[in-house]
Amino acid sequence: MSVNKFYTIFWVLYFPICLSFMEIIHRIDKFYDYSDEFLTLGLVLYTFLSYKRWKEKLIKNELHLYIALMIFYLLWAFVIKTNTFNAALLDFQQQVRPYLILYCTWLIAPRFTNKQKKIILWVMLFSYIAHILIIFSGGMSAALSKENGTIVGQMGMMFSMSYYLFHKKSKKNAWIALAIVTLGLLSGKSKFFGEYVVFITILFFLKGKIRRITSLKRIIQISLLVIAVLYFTWTKFNVYYVEGFSEQQTEQMMARPATYRTAIRIIFKDYLPFGSGLGTFATNAAAVHYSPLYFKYRLNKIWGLSPDFNSFLADAFYPTLAEFGLVGVILFIVFWVRRWRNVKEIMDDRYYKVALMCMICLALESVADTSYLSGKGMGYFMLLGMCLGSIKYQPKIEGKELETKQERR
Repeated sequence: MSVNKFYTIFWVLYFPICLSFMEIIHRIDKFYDYSDEFLTLGLVLYTFLSYKRWKEKLIKNELHLYIALMIFYLLWAFVIKTNTFNAALLDFQQQVRPYLILYCTWLIAPRFTNKQKKIILWVMLFSYIAHILIIFSGGMSAALSKENGTIVGQMGMMFSMSYYLFHKKSKKNAWIALAIVTLGLLSGKSKFFGEYVVFITILFFLKGKIRRITSLKRIIQISLLVIAVLYFTWTKFNVYYVEGFSEQQTEQMMARPATYRTAIRIIFKDYLPFGSGLGTFATNAAAVHYSPLYFKYRLNKIWGLSPDFNSFLADAFYPTLAEFGLVGVILFIVFWVRRWRNVKEIMDDRYYKVALMCMICLALESVADTSYLSGKGMGYFMLLGMCLGSIKYQPKIEGKELETKQERR
């Protein structure tokens, strides 16, 4: 099967099953809890069965290094034995998923025909509208959950970015993309309001590439953008990260700030340099196989983090870095710095802006959500992988003329 056909099927299955109707499908049969894992496995198998076809050695070498590092951390979890090995295995497969999605998509670099683009966009439109209608009709209680707001916002963002990416660059298509993402405001999520401000800024006000962020002009622009994002998200930000950190005793704090404070202690003091191990902190695996660390740090006494009610145990991505320690934090930063450099190599303005937006969305959502490690966040890594994969075709698609225009900018 050709790359574009395979990835069209992959995308068409992903959006409704792993995002739009995720809550409904999962409540019908728990077997579908593994739908994102099965899709990821399908992509990995497709990529590696035709591994010799892909000539990009730098991507392959980085993928090999990543796999080796994750095997090391799996063995580290077995050695340190902070939690059960089953917890480490569960966390291992959830931790590798986003990176495998990115590397595989980047490696195979799918290019869709106009017909395939229309199919993908129609499926996304149907899923997006149907989900919103189900919520507001109140006809299906299975759709009404705490995840609803996040899902609506993410669907709107991914759909709008896909629409912008799959159409020619024009003011009309930019305004249509804005109209699509505006529906996401129905989510009511503070972090989406921040993403919405960034989306408008990148789509309509960003001229050319951000080559350096150290110039006075860029520093002022980024500072103004950060102020705008904080303005629209301040209420929640203040509750969790200003007033939330004011308590002296960890067990008196709310779940999210307590998790952050403890993660910092794990990374920089108690579990130097490789962290507490997979499946031990702030992840789904640490909730399913309740981690002993929550007793050690008295987090089990906090509402939402107790063994009987752990709904807020996996509530933000950044604290999960405690499992990897100071070395893992450094590797995480290196990974995203490298992606930033890769994004700057993209010539097509549409692909560049969407890639930049994907990175910012992941950065913002990771503050107060674990979509990074779940099926909900797969779409951002898929889009980012596609945008990076476009570099492979630049000499054929863009030509010297576009390259000259970019240099003039």
